Amino acid sequence: MLKAELSDVPLRRVVVGMKHALNAPDTADSQFFIILGAAPHLGGKYTVWGGVIHGLGLTDLLSRGSPPGDPDKVHSLRVAADVKH
Repeated sequence: MLKAELSDVPLRRVVVGMKHALNAPDTADSQFFIILGAAPHLGGKYTVWGGVIHGLGLTDLLSRGSPPGDPDKVHSLRVAADVKH
């Protein structure tokens, strides 16, 4: 589990953050979420660590819900810091 670093970054479309147990911010692990629309009520409650910069239209195709009834699976993920130029 990871110690929470709660962010003041506004949670808007394409922001990526760490999931944690309800009312227990120091319980984050490998799960993350992508904000699919404005979520000002979540501001200051989660650790934001990135955002979608390529394939923005694909975020609109993701299953919605918390958690979604039929969640999508990540088959490949690249972090910009890992990209070699």
